[in-house]
Amino acid sequence: MSKVKYIDIGACGDQLPEDRHECPASEVYAMSEKHRITNCPACGGSDFAIGRLVCEDCGTAIDGRFALSRLAALDESQLSFVITFLESRGNISDVERKLGISYPTVRSRLDRVVRKLGVVEDDVQAKRRAVLTALQNREMSPDEAVATLRDLQ
Repeated sequence: MSKVKYIDIGACGDQLPEDRHECPASEVYAMSEKHRITNCPACGGSDFAIGRLVCEDCGTAIDGRFALSRLAALDESQLSFVITFLESRGNISDVERKLGISYPTVRSRLDRVVRKLGVVEDDVQAKRRAVLTALQNREMSPDEAVATLRDLQ
C-alpha cells in the first residue's frame, strides 16, 4: 500500500508547514484563479478528486470523493480563452477582436480546448475541419473547398 502525502494549501495559496493549520492571512477568502492547482505537486498528475466540501457560511464540512468539473482540466490560458469565447457567444470574429489574434489562432485554441475536454466531434464536423485545414495549408483551392463543404450538408 502506498503512503498518501497530504499537502495543505492555505486560503492564501501558500503551502503550509505541517504544524500550521491556518493561512497566515487574517481573513479567509475564496482562492483566486492564480491559486488554482492543475497538477499534483508530488507526482505531476492531473487526475484530481475533491476530498472535502466546506460551507463558507457555517463551516460544515463533508468528507468524501467528489468529481471535478471537466473545465478544471484546463490550464489558465485555456480557461481564459473559454471565458472570452463564451462572452462572445461563440462569435469567432468577436474573439479575434477581443484577443487581438487571427481566425486560425482562434480555431487552433478552440480545437485544443475541445480535445482537452474530450468533446467528441461528429463525422461532418471532422470533415469540415479537414477541408478548412487543407484550404489553410493551400492543399485545396477555395473553389474546391466550397464545393466540398456544400457536399457535406
